Amino acid sequence: MKILFVIGSLEIGGAEKQMVLLIEGLSKKGFECEVFSLEGYGPLKERLDNINVVVYDGGYRSGAGKIWFIKQLLKSLYRLIRVLLGNKYQVVHAYLPLANFFAAVAGSLCRVKLLITSRRALGMHQERYPVWRYFDYISNKLSHNITVNSMGVWNDVISRENVPEGKLTLIYNGIDIAPFKHAIKSRNLIRNELNYSTDDLVIVMIANLITYKGHHDVIRALSLITEKKLKMVFVGEDRGIKVSLEKEIEELAVETEINFLGRRDDIPAILAASDIGLVASHEEGFCNALLEIMAAGLPVIATDVGGNPEALKQGELGILVPAKSPVALSKAIMLLIDNKSLKVSYGEKAFNEVTSVYTVNNMVKQHINLYESS
Repeated sequence: MKILFVIGSLEIGGAEKQMVLLIEGLSKKGFECEVFSLEGYGPLKERLDNINVVVYDGGYRSGAGKIWFIKQLLKSLYRLIRVLLGNKYQVVHAYLPLANFFAAVAGSLCRVKLLITSRRALGMHQERYPVWRYFDYISNKLSHNITVNSMGVWNDVISRENVPEGKLTLIYNGIDIAPFKHAIKSRNLIRNELNYSTDDLVIVMIANLITYKGHHDVIRALSLITEKKLKMVFVGEDRGIKVSLEKEIEELAVETEINFLGRRDDIPAILAASDIGLVASHEEGFCNALLEIMAAGLPVIATDVGGNPEALKQGELGILVPAKSPVALSKAIMLLIDNKSLKVSYGEKAFNEVTSVYTVNNMVKQHINLYESS
């Protein structure tokens, strides 16, 4: 079976990493996979090169002017159609809204046998940019199947866009546990890099610096805590809010030491050096960072949005707090600081859950079942 995956870029993001994990798993089982990336290449291309996956460059580049932006989109659509016409793909599988739309239109024009689009998050982008409702409607209409990664996304797609249940397939994200097991030995190394002592209690949040990820809420929560040994680590690229975060830290006179580490390629090691994981998003589909925290055996505090309650079994495996509530966040942090046995218990239960349910093998098998049954 020959499959073309369509995605916006190969930058390091949740959907992108899941797609690469899937392709790696499919390639081991003899599937021929290729990728059409609208915005050229990115850090994840190296992993695809290592397994000899062909990557087509759509020619689109973000940041262009409006007229050039439209020209680039049309050029990308033309290139995608040419790739589809020049190859015999049994399946086209797209990720994220823009790629979904392109794949749906091009795949329909080229009469692809099985056209799958993916919904990886709640449809909040339609509220921020109402025009997306029309693009998503076209994608949904032309798709043969739509994969979702949580029941939260499933329910959102049905209620928001009236998509019939029969068109949806739920496949949870998968995570490779091995790097997190091997990273345990890096705990002291990373702590030394950050000048943290063995007594310091380190909280980590893995999320690009985007408003809806909740960094401002975390800073306000930390301003309510006076624990001297507490350290905060933010891991993720600055998408335009770092200056405002630093300003808020200064204005609130936050006593907790806060480090912005930017993008890191050693996430398992960062987590091994930490004691508590935070997910403070205002919206989520199914959070990869949450699975990574669980795989590291850390206790989790997460907002009660999207797929977070599913992953944490409605609070059995970690603490759920309302979104946009610094007070609730601060209370949850203090609860784990003051209750060591609870901290250990949450970490162990979360690790057991992720290693039994959210495996890459399970995720790959479910995709194969979808491809072969349609």
